[in-house]
Amino acid sequence: MARLYVTLLMLYPKAFRLRYSAEMRRDFFELSREGLQEGSATELVRVWVQGLSDLVLTALKERSTLLAARSAYSLSVDPRIAVRAMVVAVALVAVAVSGASLWQ
Repeated sequence: MARLYVTLLMLYPKAFRLRYSAEMRRDFFELSREGLQEGSATELVRVWVQGLSDLVLTALKERSTLLAARSAYSLSVDPRIAVRAMVVAVALVAVAVSGASLWQ
């Protein structure tokens, strides 16, 4: 599971990852460990759903900021980047929503 979270951090722009990924990994793993110590699978699922939804929303925000900055220099945005970002975003939102519905 830890590898999945670290892999998902690749959704962030490189500069953002370099600056914050160590802190995000540390915080997420600490919350996961606390959930396990409470002995509740429900608590661990809650941590994962909250972490994934935060990751998706922040990654979308950072990517959109990056795309907006790039488009300021160019009138056209590479459609491959936009399509890839949208596909990843939709997939992650679907996972987060599914996890949240299972949690409830």
